Amino acid sequence: MAKYAYGIDIGGTRVKAGLVDIQSGKILASRIFNSKKEEQPFLDSLKDALQSMQAEIEIKEVCGAGVSVTGFVHRAGIMGKSKEAFLPFLSGYPIAQRLETTLGMPVKVDSDGRIVCYGECLYGAGKGYERVLLITLGTGIGFSILENAVIPSEPAVLHMGGHVKVKNGNRKCYCGLTGCFEQQCSGPALMAEYRSASGSDASGKEIFSRAIAGEKAATDVVESYLESLCCGLNQFIFAHAPDVIVIGGGVANGLENYIDRIREQVTAKCYDTYHCDIKLAQLGDMAGVIGAAALVQQP
Repeated sequence: MAKYAYGIDIGGTRVKAGLVDIQSGKILASRIFNSKKEEQPFLDSLKDALQSMQAEIEIKEVCGAGVSVTGFVHRAGIMGKSKEAFLPFLSGYPIAQRLETTLGMPVKVDSDGRIVCYGECLYGAGKGYERVLLITLGTGIGFSILENAVIPSEPAVLHMGGHVKVKNGNRKCYCGLTGCFEQQCSGPALMAEYRSASGSDASGKEIFSRAIAGEKAATDVVESYLESLCCGLNQFIFAHAPDVIVIGGGVANGLENYIDRIREQVTAKCYDTYHCDIKLAQLGDMAGVIGAAALVQQP
């Protein structure tokens, strides 16, 4: 079994990269840097980051690199064409082939939601469960479900699964719906609701903290947020029957004091003895890096 690999998590604002011991999930070295918007500077910055980690740790048996990226990824490691590509050159981009040429090693690529779920299945909150459904509450909504900690050979066609309707609203999402899960439960949605209610700005974590402290505007916003969140989670249970739902992403950092409340309100049952655990993700902001590195061991 391969022991060391690079994990690369590509975002529209930042790229996170790490040299990972994939037997333990431990990150041995890491780099975080701003995403370059043009192809060649992007490739150059990534190559420089990996070379500096290699020099720092001096491990020679690195078996390849795994990549986590937002969007639809075809089998050949080619990005789907999209006007919504967060880095303009990524639309229709042969990312696996270009990175293999640039980095001089085998590269595997998959969608970010599935990669984070994979990492949590192997090393985090999903370990020991058969069917794991992961929701990442961040700038958007990440969605994935895996069975027996195996990434299927088919592309991640459920990457838009977080767009179920949870509320009657008037904000239209790029998915075409109003009141969808992403429009109600993403980080920007939470902050926009608070801004509308209070007239001031705050991060998601601050909003939850202010609600716990008793601020009325924050309390009202959080109550509405939790209602939409639990509505979505109940629908996911009926659709996918997971053994556990793992909640991650930046917004999840503020949910620790509400996790028992969420468990009480997520009551959907697929059959009389069915039970679904609800857990917060354990791998933190580097989950995409850890899961991506582990991707190299997939056949």
